[in-house]
Amino acid sequence: MATARALTLAFGILNQKALVGLAAQETQCGEEGGCSAEMDTSELLQVRKESPAQLDPYTLTAQSSGGTWTGVDSEQGLPSAVTAVQNQGNCGSCAAFSAIEQLGDRLAKAGIPISGILSAQATLYGGSTWGFGDGCEGALPSNYGVMYGQHGVPSEACAPYKATNCVEGMTGSDYGCSQLVWGLCYGSEQTWNSNGAGLVSTVITGENAMMSEIYNNGPISACLYVYENFFSVSGPMTQNIYTKPEGSLAGGHAIVLTGWGDVPGEGGQPVWLLKNSWGPYSWGEGGYCMFARGQDLCYIESWNVAAFGVTGAQQSSMVQSSNGTTAAPVNDDVDHDSIGHPGSWYKQSTASGFGKQILDAWLAMMGHSDTSTVVSVHTRVVAGAHAKITLTSPEGERGFTPGGKVVKLFKSLESFQPNRGIPGPTNGWTLSEE
Repeated sequence: MATARALTLAFGILNQKALVGLAAQETQCGEEGGCSAEMDTSELLQVRKESPAQLDPYTLTAQSSGGTWTGVDSEQGLPSAVTAVQNQGNCGSCAAFSAIEQLGDRLAKAGIPISGILSAQATLYGGSTWGFGDGCEGALPSNYGVMYGQHGVPSEACAPYKATNCVEGMTGSDYGCSQLVWGLCYGSEQTWNSNGAGLVSTVITGENAMMSEIYNNGPISACLYVYENFFSVSGPMTQNIYTKPEGSLAGGHAIVLTGWGDVPGEGGQPVWLLKNSWGPYSWGEGGYCMFARGQDLCYIESWNVAAFGVTGAQQSSMVQSSNGTTAAPVNDDVDHDSIGHPGSWYKQSTASGFGKQILDAWLAMMGHSDTSTVVSVHTRVVAGAHAKITLTSPEGERGFTPGGKVVKLFKSLESFQPNRGIPGPTNGWTLSEE
């Protein structure tokens, strides 16, 4: 998988269970690991205490295109067919990609046979069918984990992703713009292999618990608030660490955290190794970035951090077609009601910030300055930014829908880059093709 980030790795492993990256706790507890259970919130110091003769940490020194960093990358050694960076396109399917990427990595890491990328499309369809998600309108990774535990999920080869340009209002948009019969591969009567059935989806919180989970079991899913400057993150990772949100809030987003570490500098910058679903070419360094760790920046350490326990999961097995009911998801999202689920629409102010930018772009396209018909502006985070403007519209007028006429706009990841030249009156926004 290292090829995706052009990393050259050197491992120093004396004890796989040794302490990793908990300098702050060591300062409190003492270099010998003499830490009370109350202070040892991560339980990793206790492991070190039990192995006093082997105190050297499991260290990974990696070279990105911009410099070195030291830490843990739990995807190292896994096949690239499983770890390849994906692209969600215009669909609000980030939670589906976060979930299938975590599950695939963890199954491979646990030695459970897996042939490649798992199906985000089946995840969208199953989630909408059984109430674990809203198709291209967003979901929580933990809820998809619950669904996998009950139904499993097929491979991408069996149910390929069809939702790249799936948009609100299209036929089947609630199901990712592709109807399927659960259990049967696209275009054939072949019964698919189901992966992950029997897993346990758990929500965890906090830096230490997250580090421990990644260290012991592999990548985890997490959610964050996305601000304008997150769209323009680029490589090299070590020189473009995301440490501060800037601009307007665009909505919620789900990603995968594959590791953590420290980047040399004044005191060392603690970072998460973040894997996105916006493709390997238009964002970050090969689709990855380094994100400030230990600050709960943009709620990344507290909003629906999901870990899938796969030790009890069945090996891939044939399943029969089933469209039956299932238990409701157990993980709700009451603390983030104002922003909605990752991938869902977020209401913008029309007076300033992102909302005003979108309105100004639309007015420039239309060649007028009348905003009296504007009812609302919403945005959502996809592989870029998606916007919809709701207008008052008399019944019978073309484009009329209950509540008004809706105009859709899109701003690509490339258009967020600061070096793209003069932005022009539309500031990189274009009318959506939907």
